Amino acid sequence: MKIAIFTDTFMPQTNGVVSVVKTHARELKKRGHDVIIFTAQPKRSQKKKVLEEFGKEKIKVHFIPAFELPTYKEYRVATPTWVKSYVIIKKFSPDIIHSHTNFGVGWEAINCAKLLGVPLVGHHHTFWTDYLHHLKIDREFMKKVAHYYIASYFNRCNLIISPSQSLKDELLENKVTKPVHVLANSIDLNAFKTDKKKADLKRQLGLQSNKVVMYFGRVSKEKSIDVLLKAFKEVVKQLDDARLLIIGDGPAMKDLKALAKKLKIQDKTIFTGMLTGKELHEAVAAADIFASASASENQPMTFLEAMSFGLPMVGTNAKGAPELIHDKKNGLLFPPKNHRKMAECIIKILREPKRQEEMGASSARYAKDYSNEKIIEELLRDYQMLIREKNAKKPAKSLS
Repeated sequence: MKIAIFTDTFMPQTNGVVSVVKTHARELKKRGHDVIIFTAQPKRSQKKKVLEEFGKEKIKVHFIPAFELPTYKEYRVATPTWVKSYVIIKKFSPDIIHSHTNFGVGWEAINCAKLLGVPLVGHHHTFWTDYLHHLKIDREFMKKVAHYYIASYFNRCNLIISPSQSLKDELLENKVTKPVHVLANSIDLNAFKTDKKKADLKRQLGLQSNKVVMYFGRVSKEKSIDVLLKAFKEVVKQLDDARLLIIGDGPAMKDLKALAKKLKIQDKTIFTGMLTGKELHEAVAAADIFASASASENQPMTFLEAMSFGLPMVGTNAKGAPELIHDKKNGLLFPPKNHRKMAECIIKILREPKRQEEMGASSARYAKDYSNEKIIEELLRDYQMLIREKNAKKPAKSLS
């Protein structure tokens, strides 16, 4: 099968969408399928690294001209050129086009699918209205405009994939009429392992506590890390030896460090900055609990990765989080923005080692349902279904 992947967000960015795109491309290639990626052009200094990394795996990457977004410098906006993409993709002759974003590159996918008569899969990853603050347009009217835009895009697809039921529900509530399949994100369970003991991993990070609360992911406003810091302030009032580990980077880092200082918990909080690979895995494995106050999650890769390490989970009872955190089974849920309730959940787990162990074991067990092997096979069944439907609509060939 020949599969063309279109995405506005890609390397060198680090986020859930990039992780999913990379996983899909590599797993499909591993199974013998031909894969090509179209994405927004990164800065010149970063372009070579991307091409080299995927060139080794014989996955071609083609860049579409893009510019930096002034209000959100980590994101580059592609300007559709239509012609270049069409020339390249026509030669590639894909069986399926899979679009992971609905901006400039995503519209290239729609155009190419229409011109070639190829089935188009639209992958919706994000509750976009929770991110309007990055564009300085976080208003109710603009949320309505955003929902209209999203529906306009996805109603041009043959099939929509949503990683969570909550995001699917939002699509259907906002006039999306095409079929939506809930297909979970996936992880490489073999990658999230370490042979080192937890005590040794903690020493590497300068941690002596057996009560380490950890968040990892983007450090930005919509992740509500300020709520986590306020909750941790309450935690240390009762558990003075608790420590907070925040792994990741992003636009809110400076403000959050200032807040930690204001709350007088800076000596008990470690901001590691961006970690990747083995260093990231060992830092996550050093923790005793994963905690997130974000109320905008779809199906975050960081949750799945923390679960694969057997960590008890604390998160909000909002959007996609409860689909991964099963309350009182592998973790505890609390109402969004309620730092006191969040603190209660964290304290409850840290004070009961047996509960902590049982919840951690449940997390590891649940994580197995999200293996690359299982999810990619389901994705391929979606592709095959669309190809069959397309072939069934073809006029019968004359026998004369």
